Amino acid sequence: MNLLTELRRRNVFRVAAVYIVTSWLILQIADVLLERFGVPDWGFRFITILLALGFPVAVIFSWVYEITPDGIRKEKDIEHDESITGQTARKLNYMLVGLMVVAVGLLLADRFWPAGDEIDHAAPASRITSAPERAVDGLTSVAVLPFVNMSNDPDNEYFSDGISEELLNVLVRIEGLRVPSRTSSFAFKDKEDMSIRDIARELEVDHVLEGSVRKAGNTVRVTAQLIDVRTDTHLWSDTFDRELEDIFAIQNEIATQIVDALKTTLGADASASLKTGIKPTENLDAYQLYLQGRYLWRQRGEENIRESIELLEKAVALDPEYAEAWGILAVANMTLPYYARDAERTTDAAGKTAAEQALALDATLGEAWAALANVTAHEGDWAGSLDYHRKGAEVAPRDSTGRLWTGLSLGEMGYLEEAREQFEVGHQLDPASGIHNHWLGMAYYMGGREEEALALFERAVALGRATALWGTQEHLLVRGRLEEAAELALSNPEVFLVSEEIQTALADLENPGKTELFFQLMADVENPSTSVFRVVLGDYDGALESLERHARYDDTIYYVMWHPLFAPMRQSPGFVGFAERTGFVELWRERGWPDLCRPVGDSFECD
Repeated sequence: MNLLTELRRRNVFRVAAVYIVTSWLILQIADVLLERFGVPDWGFRFITILLALGFPVAVIFSWVYEITPDGIRKEKDIEHDESITGQTARKLNYMLVGLMVVAVGLLLADRFWPAGDEIDHAAPASRITSAPERAVDGLTSVAVLPFVNMSNDPDNEYFSDGISEELLNVLVRIEGLRVPSRTSSFAFKDKEDMSIRDIARELEVDHVLEGSVRKAGNTVRVTAQLIDVRTDTHLWSDTFDRELEDIFAIQNEIATQIVDALKTTLGADASASLKTGIKPTENLDAYQLYLQGRYLWRQRGEENIRESIELLEKAVALDPEYAEAWGILAVANMTLPYYARDAERTTDAAGKTAAEQALALDATLGEAWAALANVTAHEGDWAGSLDYHRKGAEVAPRDSTGRLWTGLSLGEMGYLEEAREQFEVGHQLDPASGIHNHWLGMAYYMGGREEEALALFERAVALGRATALWGTQEHLLVRGRLEEAAELALSNPEVFLVSEEIQTALADLENPGKTELFFQLMADVENPSTSVFRVVLGDYDGALESLERHARYDDTIYYVMWHPLFAPMRQSPGFVGFAERTGFVELWRERGWPDLCRPVGDSFECD
C-alpha cells in the first residue's frame, strides 16, 4: 500500500481541506467581530498564528487516530475490517460541501453587498459620509511630484505641471493605490534642499514618481521614473519621444507601466480599474488652453483667475464636449468673487452654467459638483447645497478639495462634527497642504483639541498658508492675551490686513480711551478680522453685521461664528434674527439642529 493511498484512506486530505476552509471562515468572522469589540490588531494576528500552528496537529491527528463507535482510538490498534474510515469520509465530504457553501456565500456578500465603510446610498440624502477614505492606511502609495520643465521656454511650466497632474488623476482611480492629492505633491516643487526620502516621509508614501517634460513645437519628450523609497531603488524608468497629439497615449503608457511595476502588491485587479485609450478631447489647442487655464486658477489671485476664465472659455469654444474644461471653468467662476471682493457675485451664474454643462458630459467630475454646491448655497438653498456636496463625495471620494469645501459648508451651517470628519478625510488625502492643515486645525480647536489645533496652524504656516495665523491669534484672544495677539498681527501686517494703529490699540483695550479709539479706527474697515475684533469689544450686533457683509463674497466667514471666541455673540438676542435672515433656522428645523444649538419653544438657544 503506497503512501498516497493510505493518506486518502485515513482521510488526511479531507481533514486538511476541512481545517483550511474552517480556518478561513473563522478569520473572516474574527476580522469583523474583533474590530467591533475594540480588540487590538494583535488579537487577529494571534488567532491567525494559532490556526496555522493547529494545522499540522490536525493532519498528524488524522493520520495517527481514527474516530470509531467506541471513541477515538489509535489507527494501529484497529483491525482493517473494523475501520469505518469510509463512513467518516462521507461525513467529512458533507461537512466540506457545507463549509464551501458558507464560504462562497461570504465571498458573494463581500462582493455585492454594500460594505459598512462605503457610502450608504440608502442613507438620508442630507448625511454626507466620510467612510470611503477611512481605510487608506496599508495601501500601496505613490506620490506624483511635479515634473521638471526642461523646455527652453519657461512659460511652458504650465505644460509640465499639467502632465504631472494628469498622471496623478489617472493613477488616483486605480483600485488599491493611494495617491496624495495635487496640493500636497506640488508643495515640494523647487524644494531642492529636500531629498526624495524626506518628501516621501512628509507625504507618507512608499513610492515616488518623478520626471521631466521637454516640449518643442509639436514634439514632446517625457521622462519618468518610479522609485521605491523604502529600498531607494528604481522600479521602472522610461523616456517617451512623441508628437504632441500622442500626449494622452504617453500618460496611459506611464500609468500602465507603473501598475505593472507594482502588480505584486496591487494585484491583478488594478489593471481593470485603469482606464486606457480615453481622450478627454481631440482638440490639442483646447487641451493646451485647458492646461494653461487650470494652471492659472491654481495660482489664485484675482488677475490669475480672470485670465484663467478667459483661457477656459476659449477651450470650451474649441471643444464644447470637453467636460474637464467646463468643470475647471465652473470652479474658476465660483472662486473669483472671493478674490475680487465681488459682493454681487456676478460670476455665479456663469459658474452654475459651466458646472451643469460639465456634469451633463461627465457626472463623475467632483469639482463640478462642488461648484454647483457652492453656488446653490449662495442662492440661499443650504439643504440643496449639501445634497450636491453629497453627490460629489459619492462620485469622487478621493477629491480632497471637494472634501474641504464640503467640510466648510457643513461648518458654516454649524454641523461641526460632520465638518471635522470631512476635514480629516481631506487632510488624509492631502497631508502636506497648508489649507487642509489650517481648516483641520480650526475644526480641532472648535472641538476643544487646542494643542493639536495649534500644531496644525504652525504646520499650515510652514506650508505656505500664512492666514492660518488667524487661528493662532484667535486662540490668544480667547485666552485674553491681547498684547501677544497684537504683536502677532504687527509682525505679519500682510496677513491681518489692519493698520499698525489698530493693532496697537488692540494691545491696550483695557484702557477705556483706547477702546473708543479702536471703535473709531475699525468703523471703515471690512475684512475677516472685523467681526473677531468686534466680538472682543462686546459689540455683538456689529460683529453680526460684519459677518453678513463679508459673506456676500466669502460665505466661509460663517464658519468662524462657531469659534469659542464667538460664544457670547451666539448667546446675544441679535443672533436669533441673524440666523433667521440667513436661512439657517429653516435648514436646522428641516435637517437637524447644529451641534451647539437646540430648540426652545418657538425659538432656539446656543452655547
